[in-house]
Amino acid sequence: MDITALHPAMAAEATRLIRSNPRSIFCRGIFIPACELGDDEIPWTNMDPECCFAAVDRGELLGVAGTIVNEDALELFLLEAERGPRFVEIAERLLHSIRDLAVQRGLTSLKLTPRQPISSAFDMMDDAWIDLLFTMGYYNEIVIGAEMRVDLEGYRIPENIAQREEALAGQGVTVRSCAADDIAALEEFYERAPYVGSWPQLVRDVIEQVDVTYVMLALKDDVVIAYSTFFARTIETALPEYGPVLIDPDWRRRGLSSVLMARSLLQIVELDRATQVQLSCYPSKFPVYPRQGFQFTRKYLLHATAEL
Repeated sequence: MDITALHPAMAAEATRLIRSNPRSIFCRGIFIPACELGDDEIPWTNMDPECCFAAVDRGELLGVAGTIVNEDALELFLLEAERGPRFVEIAERLLHSIRDLAVQRGLTSLKLTPRQPISSAFDMMDDAWIDLLFTMGYYNEIVIGAEMRVDLEGYRIPENIAQREEALAGQGVTVRSCAADDIAALEEFYERAPYVGSWPQLVRDVIEQVDVTYVMLALKDDVVIAYSTFFARTIETALPEYGPVLIDPDWRRRGLSSVLMARSLLQIVELDRATQVQLSCYPSKFPVYPRQGFQFTRKYLLHATAEL
């Protein structure tokens, strides 16, 4: 087995390899089954062959690793290998190549970290991956993400959340579906929000690709103070993915997120295509969503650092 540079000419085989992953890949903010990744979600044109590796044996591509240099660290954003008896051997060879590259460039650490639009996520149930990573020193600054699901059978808005919505109404807050006339107010909300990242585009995807009504708004005096929605690509599927949700800092801790979520979940119930809704979140939200009925289904290692 040889370790070579991963060139764009290998794109078709590398795409096949990534899609064969039995798990999910963290892509554009959600965990997507690898087999469902579109061609545009596995781009090779921006990859630097000097920083990306391929494991090849007698002309067959067995594994790929993608990295990027970021200040004093080499970041690993993609690692995949053929499942089977040689799985750990292939991955270990690729990881050693990454370490050698970092040493050659005088870098001080290796980071496993998601980068968009396609990222590496290691299922905590996948012992072979996790054991190998930890053996090679990837155990500092660990960040774990999770998939959680809620059942929709018999779903109705809980009484305590209905009471929160009533209390908010008493403060002049209206919670309702977005309409075309609200889009300008929604864009103004992004300008005031302290953090939005890629979220505005995710919401625009819903408006442009599905239906504006799947964005649930909270308004005070016709000003948007919060919203929630789903990832556009999942809304009409058997497993919609909830998120993102964003609330004006001045209106947090008043129950808005639970009211918005309840109203959003009701939309999926009325659509009558899904029996569950899924969401992906970081540890800071682990205590929050179980209170809304969500249960953990899988946890992923999203970030870990190895010092050189």
